[in-house]
Amino acid sequence: MKRVLVLYSPYTPGGRKPDIVVLQVARALARLGHIPVPFPVPLEIDALVAGIRKAGPDVIFNLCEEFRGDGKQEARVAAVLELLGIPFTGNGSLGLSLALDKALSKKLYEFHNIAYPEAAVFTSEKPDLVVGHLNFPLFVKPMRSDASLSIGDVSFVKNWDELRTRVRELLRKTRDAVLAEEYVPGREIYAAVLFDRVLPLLEVDFTGLPARKLHIMGRAAKFHRNSAAYRGTRVTAAKKISAGLRRKIEHTAREACRACQVRSYARVDIRVNEFDEPFVIEVNPNPYLEIRSEFARAARMHGLKYVPLVGRLLEEALKRSRTERVF
Repeated sequence: MKRVLVLYSPYTPGGRKPDIVVLQVARALARLGHIPVPFPVPLEIDALVAGIRKAGPDVIFNLCEEFRGDGKQEARVAAVLELLGIPFTGNGSLGLSLALDKALSKKLYEFHNIAYPEAAVFTSEKPDLVVGHLNFPLFVKPMRSDASLSIGDVSFVKNWDELRTRVRELLRKTRDAVLAEEYVPGREIYAAVLFDRVLPLLEVDFTGLPARKLHIMGRAAKFHRNSAAYRGTRVTAAKKISAGLRRKIEHTAREACRACQVRSYARVDIRVNEFDEPFVIEVNPNPYLEIRSEFARAARMHGLKYVPLVGRLLEEALKRSRTERVF
C-alpha cells in the first residue's frame, strides 16, 4: 500500500475544481489498495514544494498539464518533482520539454531519419522570416501549446498572404512562436505507446463532416459539442491497415518517442499520405488519461483495463526511481 499524491492542474488558476480524470485515477488507486491524496498545483513554487512535503507521499501520480494556467510550463513542474527526489508517473522534464517544443522535436526527427512535415518557425521579432522552401497548403499553429489551442479550419493557409495574416494573428493571441508546416492530406492515426509497446492503433473518422470541410482534429472537433466538427468526427479502431503499414506506423511511433526522450506513456499523432507513408505530426507525452480517452481506449483494446493501467503506470514510476531508465 502506497500513499499516492495525485497532482493535477485546476481548471482555472487558483481554482480547485478537478477534471474528472483526477477522480477516476483516485478511485483506481483506491481499488488497488493505495491511499490517493488529490492535490491541485498551487500558483507558487514554494507552496507546491511545501504541499508535497506536507502530504508525505511515497509516489506522485502526475496529472499536471500546466502551471499558472500556462501549458508551456508543464515540464518545469516535472523538474521540481525530480529535484525533490520523489518517484512520479509519466515523463520527466527532459522528455516533456523536447516533445512539447514542436520545432525542436522536428530537428530530432530529422537527426533520427523520422519522416515529418517540413516546417518554418515565426517569432514576434521576425514575423515574416521563412527559411527554406515550403509547399502550400500549410497548417499554422502555436509552437508549444497543446489541446489543439487555436487550431481549426482557419489554420489551413493556401498562399503567402494568408500565411502572413494567420501568423500575425497567432503571435498576438498566443504569446508563443508560430509553426507553419506542410499539410499532409490523408489518414490521421493515433499510436498510443506504453513502455515502448505500441498499443492497437486508432484512427480519426472524418466521414461525418460536411463536404469540403477540412479533415483535421481541431479545437472544435475535440471540445465544442454543438459544432459540426465535433459531430462529424469520431475516433475508431484503425481498419484496413496492411501488416506492412502497421509495422511502419509502429516503428515510426516508437522512434519518435525515443528521439524525444519520452518514457512511460505517450500518444503519437501521425498522418499517412496516399502512398502509405507515415509522417509524425507530434508526440504527446503524458496524454489525457480519462477513462474514455484515446489512450485508455487503446489500452483496453490491448486487454488492459483502466484500473490495471493506472496500476502499471504507478509500478513503472516506482521501478524507474530505482533504475532511472529512459525507455
